[in-house]
Amino acid sequence: MKLDMTYEDTWNTRTRRLAELGVDSYDDYLQTQHWIDSRSKAHKRSNYHKCEMCSSRDVQLHHSSYTWIGTKFELRNVNAFCPLHHKLIHDLAKESGVSVRLCTNIVRDPSSETSRYQILEVNKDFFKVFDSNKTSA
Repeated sequence: MKLDMTYEDTWNTRTRRLAELGVDSYDDYLQTQHWIDSRSKAHKRSNYHKCEMCSSRDVQLHHSSYTWIGTKFELRNVNAFCPLHHKLIHDLAKESGVSVRLCTNIVRDPSSETSRYQILEVNKDFFKVFDSNKTSA
């Protein structure tokens, strides 16, 4: 299985998975019984009660990858972020052209050498974008 590296990969994976699940849109997917059950399961776990970045209790569940949506492994790629950090990740991915998966990893752990290396392969100017977004968040 190929991991998402670019922003385009992220959305191609999501489109493909939704089609495989027979769902027309991501909003429709969020209304499925599978996601309702997954979300309920997540909310019962302590690590989903606050933002991973700032400890805010106002959290949104974030798919760092759409590869596993609709499967029993889905929660392995779901994180809890406040609306500000959730938006930061998606804006950063869109601005830089780097996948949501890699942007999630680098926002969670900016010192991760693996994430830094993978991101630089996709966008050599990523950290200029990342640093400017970090200071505005």
